[in-house]
Amino acid sequence: MNVLFITLCALQVIIGFIIGAILGCFYATIMDRINKKMSITKVFNIFKKDTCFCFNCNHILKQRDMIPIISYLKYKGKCKYCGGKIGLRNIYYEFVIGLIVMIGICVFIIY
Repeated sequence: MNVLFITLCALQVIIGFIIGAILGCFYATIMDRINKKMSITKVFNIFKKDTCFCFNCNHILKQRDMIPIISYLKYKGKCKYCGGKIGLRNIYYEFVIGLIVMIGICVFIIY
């Protein structure tokens, strides 16, 4: 097999996982808002600054605080601002949906 082909396949898999993790983060956010009987329409306004916030301290999160999986690991599962615990369900959704998209790319696109 060609080295370029293998590199492109690996890149597709990595990008697929990242897209899946972003979708998982979006799904987790919507589920949290539905469970707390909050409006989900703000989630769709991704370019506004007040779309996501900590449920413990209500601090509005910045874009760099919302990177799936990396933010969770960087801040050790806690809010950067108040230290409140972030549930494992969010990281679970991000990781699992990332894996599902990654496997889907492996099965349906690469092979």
